[in-house]
Amino acid sequence: MVNNSSGVQKKILSKIKAINELGVFCQGVSFSNNITAPLIINEYLTVIPFEKKTRKYFNSFYQQKLVFIAISKYLNSQIKSFTHVLFRYPLASSPLLRLTKKFNKKFVFEHNTKEIEEVALQAKLFRSSLKFSIKPGYFIYLLERGYLTILQEKVLGKKIFKYSKSGIAVTSEIAEYEKTRQSKYKINVVTNGIEVGKSKLRTPIDFNGLELKLFMLLGSQNVWHGVDRLVKSIANYKGTCLIKIDLIGSISKEDERLIDYYNVNDRIRIMPSVNSETLNQCLNEYHLGIGTLAAFRKGLKEATPLKTREYMARGFAAIIGYEDTDFENHSEFKKYCLQVKPDESLIDFEVVVEFARNIFREENHHLKIRELAVKYLDTKVKMQQLVQLLD
Repeated sequence: MVNNSSGVQKKILSKIKAINELGVFCQGVSFSNNITAPLIINEYLTVIPFEKKTRKYFNSFYQQKLVFIAISKYLNSQIKSFTHVLFRYPLASSPLLRLTKKFNKKFVFEHNTKEIEEVALQAKLFRSSLKFSIKPGYFIYLLERGYLTILQEKVLGKKIFKYSKSGIAVTSEIAEYEKTRQSKYKINVVTNGIEVGKSKLRTPIDFNGLELKLFMLLGSQNVWHGVDRLVKSIANYKGTCLIKIDLIGSISKEDERLIDYYNVNDRIRIMPSVNSETLNQCLNEYHLGIGTLAAFRKGLKEATPLKTREYMARGFAAIIGYEDTDFENHSEFKKYCLQVKPDESLIDFEVVVEFARNIFREENHHLKIRELAVKYLDTKVKMQQLVQLLD
């Protein structure tokens, strides 16, 4: 949140700004141990320092404790100014349980995933990447990162929900999931939005059926992006249309090796993250955007990723591997979205090419996609829904 170019910061600031523009007072507060004095980002956001200490063992749990001490201290002095504390659910922990007990029925948690399933997946990936050692530190680290996080989520999560005011889920599937964890947990759905006006409308290029240019934005290295599925599918494609894909952002070493293994470097290019001005220019070179292709790996069949919303805001049709809550609720999106099977099967790029042909037969389709984004996906629309639910 200290980084002014951070996508996370921009997302949260846009939400806080939209809530205030609705006439509801909302103050953003973040905590960092990389600063020594409070840092005012703007009228909506302040970053507060917390103690910078480390421990040799169980350091992640110690850091949780330190940050929650700082949060508790802030709320002690400020809680009377607020009716709700809206908090992206940070995973269960003993300090969070103590905090929700202390400020009973004040917290509203935002849920972006099935937490137990995602934590279990991350723990599995961590265990497989950790080199075996007979040193005590190996077993302590394995316990800390590989098992205790899952146990905390299973045992403490339902207790934390009991003391919270309510919850907000970004999909209907996640809302139902959280209810199974704590039957008395009051939870509603507000899907992810994007500040559409901040995304530059693309200038479309023609599609002649001979060459199809695709891109995928990657803000992080996660298996549920499905880069490996994309690589295997393009290696299997034997059609006459030349397909080129640019992966813009951060990909794992495993995915890089897979591109080399299948010898598709001439069709899949890795590009580093670029600033927004450069991105606006380079995205004019593409026909379609590629969204998340493997949400099923963390137990999700439904999702509302920000990158797909950015594609729509820019006027791109998209390829996705999940059910999008907004697209399901508003059927106007359906013809601008190709939903591939939510499993490990290869993507049929003949179908992708035909999808592109249909999109580009429609005159000014980019303007129509943008209009839908403004109507249904904009942050202002989502925050209006949120405020009504909280009220």
